[in-house]
Amino acid sequence: MITLTHIKIYKKYNGDVDGFSRSAIAKERMVMQNGDWTRIESFIQDLVIIKKGLASETFEQTTNDALENECMNGQVIQELKEIADKSMDVSKYIEDAFILIESELSKRLKRQDFRLTDSKISKDDFGSRYSTWKNFDELMAVRLVWDAKESWLLIEESPFSLNKEPVSWADLVLVPIDRDKIDDQYLGKLVDDILNEIG
Repeated sequence: MITLTHIKIYKKYNGDVDGFSRSAIAKERMVMQNGDWTRIESFIQDLVIIKKGLASETFEQTTNDALENECMNGQVIQELKEIADKSMDVSKYIEDAFILIESELSKRLKRQDFRLTDSKISKDDFGSRYSTWKNFDELMAVRLVWDAKESWLLIEESPFSLNKEPVSWADLVLVPIDRDKIDDQYLGKLVDDILNEIG
């Protein structure tokens, strides 16, 4: 059963299960039992899918039934919905930042004979995405990644061969995103810092 105490702990660690694992006190560990964190994340992801209009009626009804059965009361459900709303707002900010970096990176890499060869949004519920550019003369690839689960924006590079995809990715820039600070000013500075870092 998910309670307000579970939600409070989840919010304290900003949904970061690794942060919880490293830093949680004994009392918090007693409350947040195996599976509780995963269930909260699952509810949030399902609510985001519903709010985006991507869910079938059956999916939405199943989710609502599960919320009623597995949450202590309506206040807990409301807290989960508010976290999902915030998650959607953050996702939009990140999407805009990714597109801006991708556009500027394309211009810079084009001057170095790279061309965009792949761009995908993950089918998982987190919204991760990446874009890859390749230089077929130097057999070098560059990739821009938004790792939504870990909240990282990174640019990495790898050699490749004509019959083998890049596998030896090395970080050029890795920037953790503080979801609690995200706004236009925060992401504007972050984009500038990333682009300045790669020159």
